[in-house]
Amino acid sequence: MVKSLEVFVVALVISASSPAADSLWLSALPAPVQADVRERPVPTFQNGFIVSYNQTVGDVWLFDKNGARTNNVRLAIPDASVMRVNDAAAAPDGRIAILATAATADGKAAPFIAWLNAAGGVDKVMRTTPFVPSWISFTQDGTLWAVGHLYNEQHTKDVPPHDVLWRFSGDGNLLQTFLPSTSFSATWPSTQSRLTASGNTVAIYFEKTREWVEIDGSSGKVSGRWIVSVPPKGTVQAIALTSSSTAILDVGLEDQNKVFKSNFFRLDRPSGKLTALDASKLGPYTILLGADADKLVMMGSEGGTFQFAIADLK
Repeated sequence: MVKSLEVFVVALVISASSPAADSLWLSALPAPVQADVRERPVPTFQNGFIVSYNQTVGDVWLFDKNGARTNNVRLAIPDASVMRVNDAAAAPDGRIAILATAATADGKAAPFIAWLNAAGGVDKVMRTTPFVPSWISFTQDGTLWAVGHLYNEQHTKDVPPHDVLWRFSGDGNLLQTFLPSTSFSATWPSTQSRLTASGNTVAIYFEKTREWVEIDGSSGKVSGRWIVSVPPKGTVQAIALTSSSTAILDVGLEDQNKVFKSNFFRLDRPSGKLTALDASKLGPYTILLGADADKLVMMGSEGGTFQFAIADLK
């Protein structure tokens, strides 16, 4: 059955008066933009852009903070019988990186990253085998970061020690690798992880070890690693890092009615404790997409439409 077009609504912030501490406040001037978002993963907000993609077609869409669609590109790989997009990222200048897996004519799957310029032209395609990235993100300086793991064709855990975080130059060359797999208490920690960036700081949350890690992208040094006290039976669904270094986690938890809902927390790094944020003023905007400077970009769905808005953290 054909579904109708759904609407993006990007909202601007209006200051609220005297909000309580540790709460999220939302007020909006909607600017609707129509876009077909059928069968797409949850978008992300990166470097001033809302990034949305279709996993099976290879399309990537960028929207700016005013709600205007700034780009729509389609990636096609010659001689690939099947292609699946696993993630997409936007650089500050509008360049796009696409993380995907392609099946060749002989049936083998090959992970790769494609770099596209702002005009939509493909600048470079790099096959990352045997490294399989899970997520990618650009920092402000235009370098691309990927978190992932090694694999073998037998798909067993018998793989050599390796670094789980890779850094690429703006033109697609591998620069550095970080975070040895042997430094984690679990095998393949990146398979359940989240990656984000603010300025030139990279943050990764590893669900398997419940660890928050930050890298200074300018110096290439690990800023810190902290064990996070995630609530029992909680699952981290998204993370954000603001320009003032506030770390926010969206943790999925069941309520008293056994309904799985988002809960928002602020991380205190030294103790690893999470402080719950009052999200009662957010209305339908309950999905965290990322941070825009010191504010959070949220998504909600109401009346059959998808809507985006900016939230103040007070």
